[in-house]
Amino acid sequence: MPTLKRNQEIEKILRGAGIHHGLVARSAALGKRSEGDVDSGMEWILTTEKPTIVWDWERWEFVEEVLLADGMLVPANNQVVLLDCHNRNRTADVFGHVRDFTEALAGEYPARSGKVFFAEDLASQAAKQKVDGGHITDGSVGYRQLKSIWVPADHEVTVKGRMFK
Repeated sequence: MPTLKRNQEIEKILRGAGIHHGLVARSAALGKRSEGDVDSGMEWILTTEKPTIVWDWERWEFVEEVLLADGMLVPANNQVVLLDCHNRNRTADVFGHVRDFTEALAGEYPARSGKVFFAEDLASQAAKQKVDGGHITDGSVGYRQLKSIWVPADHEVTVKGRMFK
């Protein structure tokens, strides 16, 4: 199969899954609401340093990626929108917001967490009920790489005093 045709087919499959050039997503386990306070939000692990297989648009192949938890940039208002399926096309796609970002651990991996607050409209509350009922058990965090380091196979690199292979 010609490379261009193969690449077009791969891109079509990825776009069908909601993965577009410039947008990357990772799955993260959801947490529980703080005890005794219904307005305190739900603590969710947003990103971890656990290596994950992702599609690399520059190399046009799947690679293992590590996102540094301390590399997460938080907007000045300390809040980001909670979206339905990474979609930003309509106000109805906004299910709430995430704020109060903190350092965390996810198993043995450094992580970042945040508190999730669902909006009061019916669609947002329906999504919240699915989370509360255990029907939705993880979420996906969209991100953009501002800086990256490629580590070739059988090599090591030190970043911020830590070694990666």
